[in-house]
Amino acid sequence: MRQTIERRSPAGSPHLRSGERACAQPKSQLLLKWARIEPRRLGMKNMLIAGIGNIFHGDDAFGVEVVWRLKQRTWLEDVDVIDFGIRAYDLAYALIEDYKAIVLVDAVPMRKAPGTVCLIEPDLDQLDQTGCYPVDPHLMNPISVLRLAQSLGAVSAKLYLIGCEPSVWTGEGELGLSKPVQAAVPRAISVAQSLLRLTRLQKRKEAGLVLA
Repeated sequence: MRQTIERRSPAGSPHLRSGERACAQPKSQLLLKWARIEPRRLGMKNMLIAGIGNIFHGDDAFGVEVVWRLKQRTWLEDVDVIDFGIRAYDLAYALIEDYKAIVLVDAVPMRKAPGTVCLIEPDLDQLDQTGCYPVDPHLMNPISVLRLAQSLGAVSAKLYLIGCEPSVWTGEGELGLSKPVQAAVPRAISVAQSLLRLTRLQKRKEAGLVLA
């Protein structure tokens, strides 16, 4: 008789490892276990809000600050709010996961007044034409991470970039945001919340729960 192959975590909760098969449990129980392990494959996440930036480079910490503020709030399970900092590979792999929409938050030099907040919709087919970032191999920015993500797999989510014009750009060892950029944080939070409402509404329309 074939037996169930099962592992238990240190806390005692059972789960199945990749490549293992279970044969002696009801199908419904197996689906519940699988859902707890890999919820995104079931399309449970509407949105990822990803903060980007280096806290030691002045206003480059804008995305980190916005996400830190957002994480103080209560969110439903369909949203991930993550500070990626300068972890390019972690963000690249997140970009190819099964999200409905992904919002990147970062300081973006756009030759505007410091503290100006803009909503950008990156075009994956024209990343090379995006010249809003200085060429610096030591800095992580959304454009370079999007290129990396494309080399790893398909980016299927709707992409948004909430950018803020920095005042203090990359002064190494510069902690804290400048006053104009600090004042822009609530505006960026408001934009992120509006995008989440829009994404949820679009998903309901696709499910036929809302009249178009």
